[in-house]
Amino acid sequence: MTNTTPDHEPPGRLDDSAAGPLSRWVANAQLCWSAVNHWFETNFWLPVLVVLAGGLLARVLVALPTMLNPDEAMHVTLSSKPTLWAMYRNDLAGPDPSLMHAVLFPLCKLYCSDFVLRLPSILAGTLAVFFGYKWLKELFDRTTGLIGMILLAFAPAAIYVSSEIRAYALVICFSLCALYCFEAGVRRQSFALMLFFGLAQCLALLSQYSAIMLLFTAGCYSLYAVIRDRIRGRMLRAWLIAEVSTVALLVFQYFTHLSKLHGSQVESSMKGGFLSRAYFNPARDKVLTFVATRTVAAFGFLFTSRPVGFVALVMFLAGVVLLLVRGVARDGRRGRRVTAFLFLAPWMVAELGGLLALYPYAGMRHISLLLVFAVPAIAFLLRQVVGRRPAVIMLAAVVLVPLWNVTRIAYAAGWPIDARESRRSQVAQAVNFVREQMPGGGIVFSDLESHHVFRHYLFKGHPGTGRGAPPGYYEYDWGGFQMVTLKYWKVKAESLGDEFQRMAESYGLDPGTKVAVVSCGWGWSLARYLRQQGVSYPGSREFSNSIAVLVVPVGTEVMSENLSQRVSRTRKALYSLAYGLSQAIRTRVEMVVWPSYYLDSTAEQLAGELALQTMSYRTFYDLASNGELPLNVLLPGLAFWVFQTREAQARYMDHMESGKSYVVTNHRFTLLGTDPERLAAVYLIEQE
Repeated sequence: MTNTTPDHEPPGRLDDSAAGPLSRWVANAQLCWSAVNHWFETNFWLPVLVVLAGGLLARVLVALPTMLNPDEAMHVTLSSKPTLWAMYRNDLAGPDPSLMHAVLFPLCKLYCSDFVLRLPSILAGTLAVFFGYKWLKELFDRTTGLIGMILLAFAPAAIYVSSEIRAYALVICFSLCALYCFEAGVRRQSFALMLFFGLAQCLALLSQYSAIMLLFTAGCYSLYAVIRDRIRGRMLRAWLIAEVSTVALLVFQYFTHLSKLHGSQVESSMKGGFLSRAYFNPARDKVLTFVATRTVAAFGFLFTSRPVGFVALVMFLAGVVLLLVRGVARDGRRGRRVTAFLFLAPWMVAELGGLLALYPYAGMRHISLLLVFAVPAIAFLLRQVVGRRPAVIMLAAVVLVPLWNVTRIAYAAGWPIDARESRRSQVAQAVNFVREQMPGGGIVFSDLESHHVFRHYLFKGHPGTGRGAPPGYYEYDWGGFQMVTLKYWKVKAESLGDEFQRMAESYGLDPGTKVAVVSCGWGWSLARYLRQQGVSYPGSREFSNSIAVLVVPVGTEVMSENLSQRVSRTRKALYSLAYGLSQAIRTRVEMVVWPSYYLDSTAEQLAGELALQTMSYRTFYDLASNGELPLNVLLPGLAFWVFQTREAQARYMDHMESGKSYVVTNHRFTLLGTDPERLAAVYLIEQE
């Protein structure tokens, strides 16, 4: 009998009589999975597009609801100068180059929304994902590129730094663009791509000085390509143009900017502030311990969790070792182990910068660029594990990426953040509250941290007009509001009363004048800290844990005991001088000028016994400045003076600080007396 059963079943079919239901299900699942994987291989552009769109969406969703943080608002302030030249000159005093401010400059002139101001960073962060894919595809293959772009697109730290008004997204974008242009330029022998390599390097350097890590690494890597004769002829000329241009720009920036930062206040504040532990200190650190702990912290920041960061560090090192052992597969050959240097060298430069105290090296946003060189080695390692299975990669991304972001995005800044505490609607409510409390405008008082944020929203994006302010303060006016700001970053709750009193005295504010003290930035607001100390102001209102407004009438501030005693003694000294004069003179003079902060009801009663008219120094100064005060008509007069006050007054009254009689501008100032502690004095003013 002839056997009609074929020796082999056709591919894709099972012998139903021999296989059970479970076996058939497994086999069908394998076939379906193979078909899905084949479809992804055939339509590889789709997962790339999905990841790119997802990265953009993630950045938009993070950027949309939140208000500008203090650093972002400060960058907007610095970009709001009248001209680009003024902006550049101002940037020379800061730690960063000017490209980001130049990009923001026209947007600030148009008073754009917060989202539009953040848009350059969002787009740069999204383009960085695309260039990362293109670079890794040139360097390895498209599967490795897909893994790398997923990490670049959805690492919470990468999302965070590219949804803010900062330069990190720009430097990452231009660095990846430069790396891609070089690799593609050499592979295709493209003169134009090699020139773009140089242009991208220059733009990265203009974005942030962390790009020096890229310049050193790319320079050595490209020089090796020249030595190995991979770059020659026209390409060699293009490479020389690119490198010479980049070095020339770096030299220019060094002599015009970088060299002047050494020993400056900016450098001191960075090394002595919250970045202090990012610089090596021989008295505190050991070299190996510093390198090891800061590297673990750096990976912890880049991957937004110390445990995940430690795993990423192990995978990074394993990927580098695998590259050193195997090299990169290209044209059926193993070679190009120099790629391992490309990934490892920037970390060595960053560590050296920290050891020499030239650049901060720790788990902070300042090392964000190192993500560019950590991701490829990890992607290369994962590619060896999963093989050419884009469906597996996308499935893993769908499962792990949301979990990664939901659980870790709150720590993406390097410290815990809560977007619910910094919504734009909350700061808008705070601004409306200030406008309701002071309908015609008034004085808003803050530290620098709160100043940049609140000024942006109170002035509706306008830069305002800078005014001459007493020592220790900045002042900007717009729309009837005077924004008076302390010349340091953050005022503490225990010193608020003292600083408020000094401001009120310096500006000559009359008792009872309402001042809005605003607090908005990182961490708890002043209102919460004051409440912990048992101090509260009736006119205060909190809009979140980090945003509050305290409406404080002058004279109700809670001062420290020492300052409170000095103010009390000064007030009594003024009363004593006035009372003594009231007993000594028989005829009232025309005018008494009294220190504004101390002009209360008791002072007005005592001054009324001495003169026909009483006015504060603030009123006197305003009239004198406007030319509305016929001083001779108001003479003879008495001027009560508080020593070491900074209140604005007519220039010819400055000499009263000496505590001696004098003659100036045809007027005689005769010292009538001082109190025993020499806190206050009184002068008789007569026409010469």
